[in-house]
Amino acid sequence: MKDYAIITARTSSSRLNGKILKNIKNNKKSIDILIERAKKLDLPIVLATSNSKSDLALINYVKNKYKIGIFKGDLNNTIKRWYKCMKKYKIKNACLIDGDDLAFDYKSYSEALKLIKRCGNNEALILKDNKKIITGVFTKVINLKAMKILNDIFNNKIVDTINWDRIKEKIKIKIYKNDIFFNSKKIRLTLDYKEDLIFFRKLYSKFKIDTNTKILIKFLLKKKEITNINYFREKSWKLNQKLQIRNN
Repeated sequence: MKDYAIITARTSSSRLNGKILKNIKNNKKSIDILIERAKKLDLPIVLATSNSKSDLALINYVKNKYKIGIFKGDLNNTIKRWYKCMKKYKIKNACLIDGDDLAFDYKSYSEALKLIKRCGNNEALILKDNKKIITGVFTKVINLKAMKILNDIFNNKIVDTINWDRIKEKIKIKIYKNDIFFNSKKIRLTLDYKEDLIFFRKLYSKFKIDTNTKILIKFLLKKKEITNINYFREKSWKLNQKLQIRNN
């Protein structure tokens, strides 16, 4: 069994449809940025998308351009998709990279993966982000045992966001102690609204798409005119996340 980077992405989105194939810089699309940044982890990469016809364009684009794994699973249940993907590719530990997070910190994922491997595979374990971290920097690293339990709990539901209260008695959840530099800053690094798209186009017009996240943030701290483009969307984004959790 191996460790993998799983990029979770699909084409359909209620707020910014087709965002995964939006052009960000020159001929680089959102999915290109995610894959190029994931390569920095020095892990096998798999795109976990859906078996819906709506994702055929994404699948064909990636298949023709990259030599990475492509898994087609449940459109509406992300956890089921993750679990079956991990089973198919015999994945022991997975760095779960959200398809919205175009500036995720690959160094944080590498460190979190080292930590979860030190803990062994005798228990179901998730290393997740903390509440203060900048949205889009890091989400979670999970082992197969934990993913199986998640799948058993949420198997027959529409799931995009995990209800942590439902699983805390069955899975060991640890908060990843990330670099405190990433905490409590008025910066938003995820793609969910048209303002986020404008933001990322502006940001990557000035940097390479695989630039270290800390460098990007140091730049943004001095450029309020750029962070102001989309940060006001953070409140409505968090509210939407809470609504999804309640439904699970």
